[in-house]
Amino acid sequence: MKLLEYGSVEIILQDCVSTDRTLEIAENGGIEHIYSEPDQGALDGLVRAARKANGEIIVVCWADDELLPHAVGWGVAKLQMLGCDVVYGDQLLSYDPRGTQILGKEEPWDISGLFHQRFWPVFSSSFFRKRALIQLGEKLTVFDHDEYEFWLWLGLLGTIRYEPGLVSIFHIHDETRWTKPGYTHQLLPGRFRAIQDTFRNCPDFGLRFPALNRGDAEISVLLWAALHELDSAHSPEDALTHLRKLCGRHNGDQRFDLILERFFDRWTSCDPALLGHYAKLASEFGVKFNICDSGSVQEPACQFLENENARLEMAIDALQTENARLVAEVHSAEARIANAELRVRSMEKSSSWLLTEPLRKLKTFLQR
Repeated sequence: MKLLEYGSVEIILQDCVSTDRTLEIAENGGIEHIYSEPDQGALDGLVRAARKANGEIIVVCWADDELLPHAVGWGVAKLQMLGCDVVYGDQLLSYDPRGTQILGKEEPWDISGLFHQRFWPVFSSSFFRKRALIQLGEKLTVFDHDEYEFWLWLGLLGTIRYEPGLVSIFHIHDETRWTKPGYTHQLLPGRFRAIQDTFRNCPDFGLRFPALNRGDAEISVLLWAALHELDSAHSPEDALTHLRKLCGRHNGDQRFDLILERFFDRWTSCDPALLGHYAKLASEFGVKFNICDSGSVQEPACQFLENENARLEMAIDALQTENARLVAEVHSAEARIANAELRVRSMEKSSSWLLTEPLRKLKTFLQR
């Protein structure tokens, strides 16, 4: 445990009666507080460990997580400075099989973005006040590795802040569960239940967030799952199978058709080779899709690039116009400054004359 540039850290290992060598390794590693007991999942284990902790600030290090040496001190300082319940920073993603690393820059906390599956904070770079986790434990119903409900209730019950700063590394390998096709299917029931419970158990939710509604949230869950499955699918056919399973239940919903149309546009623009597959699925869902009279699929990617090029040219023209306007304003300001300097020098000469002329007259009078 080399995380400890910070002076006082209590390390707690919360184990779910594992049958591997976890306890043996922990004991040999000098961890004093080891608890092995049945729990309902990783998040339940986290809440249990928080209740046992003596400190008031909690940081979590799960499998595949690595805290950088300065992490604890960073989290403590940020929580004390901001006075919030949770603070999170940035994370380095390490793709171990490929030997590549990508810095994952996070975004400021936005409960609407979380509600619609657009983002959620990095767990390994997050620091929690103990009281927030204990309060949260009374609300949780999803205890596995899915963090959607966890962050949703944290945002409803307390204050969450993002602060730029790299504090952890997440190692991705061949056995990382969320890289496997079909993983999102396991998470859907819990996410739907979390959405339902939010509206049922938080009476003022609609008043606090009038723009958020259950239907849009459920559609967002399905689209998030579809995107994830397309990323992890082994073939276009596999991806379309997942998409059909996930999205079929909302066929005919106008809002869903609009979102799905944008979804198709995004993917066909990125990978024209898959146009035929997407066109077929789009026709199944009744989504408008650009098809030639001959039955072959047109090339929306080229049109997309042409439109994007035209948009960029317009943006460049606008910037050039704005730049010319700013240059003219600068020249005008410089001219005004030059005129002001001339007036100041003229006033200085006048002031000098007003002072010296009476003295000259007085001297002449005395000389008489």
